[in-house]
Amino acid sequence: MATKPALSDLDQDLTTAFHERRQQLRAITSRIDPADSEDLLQDAVVRALESDRRTPVRKPLHLLRRIVRNLTVDHLRARARASRLFSAAEIPDVACDRSGAEHQMVAGERLRRALAVIETMPDRRRTVFMMHRIEDMTHLQIARHLGISTKTVEKHIGLAMIQLSREIDRERSVE
Repeated sequence: MATKPALSDLDQDLTTAFHERRQQLRAITSRIDPADSEDLLQDAVVRALESDRRTPVRKPLHLLRRIVRNLTVDHLRARARASRLFSAAEIPDVACDRSGAEHQMVAGERLRRALAVIETMPDRRRTVFMMHRIEDMTHLQIARHLGISTKTVEKHIGLAMIQLSREIDRERSVE
């Protein structure tokens, strides 16, 4: 019978902090979906453990709280960016006489079509576009992350926008 490997002090401290303060940590994530909240809490623990490899952690509960808070903010920002990405093009200049449910259905269909177009993009173009529009990374951050020039980043974003715009326009003209 295999025995469990011994936990390091940080592993033990984090495990204890996580179990004892789980409800407190969940409260930090109260503005997001409960399923996402659970994933976020687990991700926070993993990041805290990885953090100790770089720099010794003195207060694991404080670190865990900060990571959970930062991940929650990042999650909310990403969700807001995703809605901004598609909502600006979908909001008509005149008052809409559609019912709320019909409007949501149309907006959802437009979002699905836009995502379908994004999925057809070449890998690098799609990656750069998503990093810029969804993850809100700057051109310089993307360039450094992918090891390419900022001009190449600009080219990919421009081509992605053109492709998205053309495909959506083409689909509208067919309707």
